[in-house]
Amino acid sequence: MSKLKLLLFGISFVSVYIADFYAIANAPFPKLPAAVATEFDPPDRGTDGNRQGSSSRTGCPEVPQPLTALIPETNFGLTAAERPTFLFYVPYSSEPPREVELVLLDEAENEIFNQKITPAEIPGIISISLPDGAEPLEVGKTYRWQFSYICNPRIRAEDDYVEGAIERVAIDDELSRQLEAVNTPSERAELYAKAGLWYETLTELAKMRQMQPQNPETLAEWRELLDSVGLGHLAEEPLRSAGR
Repeated sequence: MSKLKLLLFGISFVSVYIADFYAIANAPFPKLPAAVATEFDPPDRGTDGNRQGSSSRTGCPEVPQPLTALIPETNFGLTAAERPTFLFYVPYSSEPPREVELVLLDEAENEIFNQKITPAEIPGIISISLPDGAEPLEVGKTYRWQFSYICNPRIRAEDDYVEGAIERVAIDDELSRQLEAVNTPSERAELYAKAGLWYETLTELAKMRQMQPQNPETLAEWRELLDSVGLGHLAEEPLRSAGR
């Protein structure tokens, strides 16, 4: 091959290489899956209760934010679970150790569940799930619950507490099919939110946040959900172990 042909070949090769490199460098990045928006529109139904406590009316120490149940402002939420999970923001310090108590009453005001635990790491958000041995909630029944922080075990009138109601409903066939077709907690949370199932929506996103505490998309979904029910100010609070 002559020197001229070799030179032309080299120039052509370099030109193609540069053109390909330019095309790759300027190509748009592949789109990542979009974050699922998780807002919650609670059912048009409320109940007596209070999702926020008040240390000023009790013998408990003063705290910058009140004891808070993570529920809609209506104080009411739906679940499909026999034994749902409840989440509460506890603003008090774990020193000195103090017990919290969750009590559940049926429609006849019979106590069907009572559990006391001592949170090991608070302030923060803790979760309490009804255990396998607890009486399952019945479909179509409404239950009242009360969650208390026991400031003085000898004077229970000084408890700081929140209260509300929960109803168990059945999941219809369409929602069951949709849940079987999705793969991520985020997608399940979105389906639960559209179905008005507060406790499942909250639990799915809480699990995601515990598994991926630094994931910006997870944090954004968690904040969006809490914002939608007026609890966005708690979005940065840590999720803690319930204790013993």
